[in-house]
Amino acid sequence: KQWYQRRVRDALIQYYDYCNTNVESFISPLSNELRSNDPKSLSNFCSLYNEQLDKAFKLENPKRSKRTPLNNPWITNGIIASICTKDKLYDLWKTSQKSKCTISPPSVKRDECDCKICKNITTTYLKYSTHRKLLKHLINSAKRKYYGGKLSECFGDSKKTWEIINNIRGKGRREIKPSFILNDQRITERRLIANESNKYFVSIATKLTEKYTDSDVGIKSRHYGGRNKTIFIE
Repeated sequence: KQWYQRRVRDALIQYYDYCNTNVESFISPLSNELRSNDPKSLSNFCSLYNEQLDKAFKLENPKRSKRTPLNNPWITNGIIASICTKDKLYDLWKTSQKSKCTISPPSVKRDECDCKICKNITTTYLKYSTHRKLLKHLINSAKRKYYGGKLSECFGDSKKTWEIINNIRGKGRREIKPSFILNDQRITERRLIANESNKYFVSIATKLTEKYTDSDVGIKSRHYGGRNKTIFIE
């Protein structure tokens, strides 16, 4: 039996993007199609609906990201776009740092130099730093709004209140259980995972013993075979 531990990654695959722009591009073509081609049956309507759904929302290249509402329920499409913009600005700043100034000596600071290279580095860093501060403020506001609404919903229920507080502190219970792949099947039962893990580690010594059971091969030839210049103590 071959099995391995599969860690549950926080990064999830996203196949569809339900942003407001895609919603608008989905509604208008669908309404035009329904007006021009009236579906005669429910199956025709479902096929037309699924076709327009894939055209509007389905991504050409699926994304793997932990910036999903499942991991961060307070996140929005605008915040995700702002995070991508921040990453691009950071890459531009790091790329601009590879260029070296040829006018001023190394002791002169970049913001004091008047060459194009130093000005470009300073400008790209200011853009990145300003956007990063605004994004941090936006994320904190989204978190306060989301968790504030959750706390107001469970007002008077101390148990649910403490569950939300522990979730904010990162001490909540894991909703996703650890999983293993055993014989091409995913298992999540803890007892079965422990038993299979125990079998695996116990079988390591047996497999090593079976691998080196040739009695004709001695210790010396096994470790030093064919090396005349090797010195060892008997």
